[in-house]
Amino acid sequence: MTTHRLLIVAAALLAAFFTLSKASVAQDTASGESCRFPADLAERLLAGGLDFGDVPLRAGFLVDEEALLEEGKLRATVEGRMEVGPLRQAPSAELCVFLLLDVDGEALLVHQNRIDFEEFSAVESLRYVLRAELPEGTRRMTFVVRDAVSGLWGAAPMQEPTGSISGPGFSAIRVAEYEGTYYEVTHRAGAPPARSADTTDATGTASSRSDRESRPSDATPRSAGPSASSRAEQIIRIVPPREQPVSGSVTIYTLTSSEAVDAVRFELDGREIDVDQRKPYRARIPFASPPKVQTLRVVALDSRGLPMGEDVASINEIDRPFRVRFTDFAGDPASGSVIVEAKVSVPTGAGLSRVEFWRGEELVKTFTSSGPSYRLDMAIPNAGPDDYLRVAAYLTDGTSIDDVLLLAAPTAVEEVEVNLVEVHVVVTDNLGRPVVDLEPEDFEIVHRGETQNPQSFGYAADVPLVMGLVVDSSGSMQLLMHDTQRAAAKFLGSTLLPNKDQAFLVDFDLQPRLLHPVSGDVVSLMNTLGKLNADGRTAMYDAVVFSLLQFERHVGRRALVILTDGDDLDSRFGPKHVADMARGAGVPVYLIGLGSLDTLFRTYDKSALRKLTGDTGGRLWFVDSFDELADAYAQINAELRSQYTLGFYAEEDLSDEEKRAVKVKVKGRGFDVRAVVGSGAN
Repeated sequence: MTTHRLLIVAAALLAAFFTLSKASVAQDTASGESCRFPADLAERLLAGGLDFGDVPLRAGFLVDEEALLEEGKLRATVEGRMEVGPLRQAPSAELCVFLLLDVDGEALLVHQNRIDFEEFSAVESLRYVLRAELPEGTRRMTFVVRDAVSGLWGAAPMQEPTGSISGPGFSAIRVAEYEGTYYEVTHRAGAPPARSADTTDATGTASSRSDRESRPSDATPRSAGPSASSRAEQIIRIVPPREQPVSGSVTIYTLTSSEAVDAVRFELDGREIDVDQRKPYRARIPFASPPKVQTLRVVALDSRGLPMGEDVASINEIDRPFRVRFTDFAGDPASGSVIVEAKVSVPTGAGLSRVEFWRGEELVKTFTSSGPSYRLDMAIPNAGPDDYLRVAAYLTDGTSIDDVLLLAAPTAVEEVEVNLVEVHVVVTDNLGRPVVDLEPEDFEIVHRGETQNPQSFGYAADVPLVMGLVVDSSGSMQLLMHDTQRAAAKFLGSTLLPNKDQAFLVDFDLQPRLLHPVSGDVVSLMNTLGKLNADGRTAMYDAVVFSLLQFERHVGRRALVILTDGDDLDSRFGPKHVADMARGAGVPVYLIGLGSLDTLFRTYDKSALRKLTGDTGGRLWFVDSFDELADAYAQINAELRSQYTLGFYAEEDLSDEEKRAVKVKVKGRGFDVRAVVGSGAN
């Protein structure tokens, strides 16, 4: 059967046998690309031998025997049943329903419909029934449901019971006549009843039917437009100097995410310094000497000189470490009371939970105000020579640090500064599997050539994670985008812990774009991921720099996960610069390189990628199938879920070089240990 004939048959079937009203057709048209059936998926389903997606489906069909015997036509009623499964978290959904035929070895799409759900989180299952007349040469049918926003899908093949389904020997079952296509929605037990124009029976099953005057409608229909609220695109970002403080004339680079940017204006402390009209947009900025805190502002301009977006950065404002110390002591312990003062330094982006004052093992006072200074008149009756005072500060993520003051020698103790250095560690065995049963006494930390035991210890579940997911959306990803969206969505859903972890999304071609800012809303992140489109060239290292800047206001565990399909050909930044920046920010980089997943030849600078991931405490994968892609994501998830957070005290802040020199060992074991010093808690 030729392609021309297939198109004619498809048009005839859609016009004659599917009861889509004019309103329904208009709505499908309004939905644009959201319910377009992916051509690569059709080919793979036709070829067979692959998984059938993430959404559990069952499907079957009944044949109209009367039509077969009296008219010589094969008319079937197809029924598909979908369990909500991995889509359950979504409060709303746009489900695309398809019937795909194999006609003489060619794929023919004979039914396509979209169902919009406002209250999808209350749905338990969907039963969808449609009627089709099957063309001669039909070998098999496949029922497919795909969520338009997340990209998750499921397929259910329907094989013929006895050979060819177009012959008279087929065992047919009579189908009762009914009008058109319909579906039934079953709601979860205890869920509030859905609003519906139709009736809902006592079992909680709502039915909606379509005929030639009305389309199928779920319990709470909505418009065909996208449901996600639009977000302002981040047009421009400043790439701050790698080492601060800076003084004198320094070149400052920017990253832009729109081809419409025609120039960039640079301002320092409110004074215009330069306007650069050539890519890459950069300028020599005359910082003060000696260095001081200054405000740098950049404004992206279009071809008319109108502002498109801006970014502001505070230069030479070194990130504060997490620190607490006694700063004042007044009075004589022999009198029975003293006055003490303590100051707390909190990292940028972190939250202070409380500050506690202790006399030995007795809690004296708890402050919940934001400080930074805390003063207390403390009673100390019967003070002895071994008595001591302790002040402890706690961040909202549970991290703590303290300082101790001996009553016998307060002036000697108050001069000591205590800085907590956090190290995030992954331990794997000789098969690459994470080791999850280690205790604090199993670890040793090597700093400045000296070995010490951890002073603080935590498991991954105790420390919130901020993760960046970076997806290559260059033109070469077009044939792979459907499955990469699906794999990435599953990874997000399985990795982020509710009400604790957060993530952001970046995609890139020649320009990086912030698709979704840092958020703990997994459903919103997954929905945004489903809107990716592939186009343009590749500038991966620029995208990594852009992504690292998103961590600026977030402390604790961090990770950057990158998916790309080939070499970087267009970045301004190189792998060494990016690796140094990631290491300084305390961000391990995990990178997945897509290999022979389509017919295009792909090359990688593997040594550069190994350096980027290895130097930052991350890992590198090259995958040749979508099963391997899912496995790589699963391994990253396992590592992030099995990290340890160790802490040790240092008398002063660590330089970037000293951070890189910190080593972690597991006593008496042949395990592989990868560690990265965290940022904002040193």
